Amino acid sequence: MESHEKHNPDADDLPPKYPEHEKLHAVKHLTQNIHDFLEWLGAEKQIDLCEVTDADYGEFYPTSARTDDLIAEFFKIDLKKLEEEKLAMLEECRRTRGLA
Repeated sequence: MESHEKHNPDADDLPPKYPEHEKLHAVKHLTQNIHDFLEWLGAEKQIDLCEVTDADYGEFYPTSARTDDLIAEFFKIDLKKLEEEKLAMLEECRRTRGLA
């Protein structure tokens, strides 16, 4: 059976519709493992991430940074844009289902 859809060769060069979700999807298995490992360190080994308060005296305090924020930053995933994409996806679903 022949397809009646036209293939647009330039379409492969277009940026993804939801780029932050594409980035997250590509590393999801890694991000989950890193998150689980850091949670395990804290719960099982009582090892927490810390920030330096005074390097000269070796003073540290537990970081207030969220694990998810640090992992996203490491993988260059913008969480604000990710949330905006989620809202756009929901809106698109509502429109296609006639709910908007």
